[in-house]
Amino acid sequence: MLVLSRRRSESIRFVVPASNVPQTIDVLVSEIRPSTVRLVMNAPRDITIVRNELIEAPAITAADAHSS
Repeated sequence: MLVLSRRRSESIRFVVPASNVPQTIDVLVSEIRPSTVRLVMNAPRDITIVRNELIEAPAITAADAHSS
């Protein structure tokens, strides 16, 4: 795990090697509040960015959503 400190308007760039052309993901700290930090991510369309809590949560199907 890598932990970095950033201030408002500072950014981090991830370079993802993909075949012959490296892809980049830019992460910008856009707002800092007492309990949250707002991040802006710019990545190629073929890279999926997902919050961890959505990956760890049990899958909800359309049938489950309509039954409640």
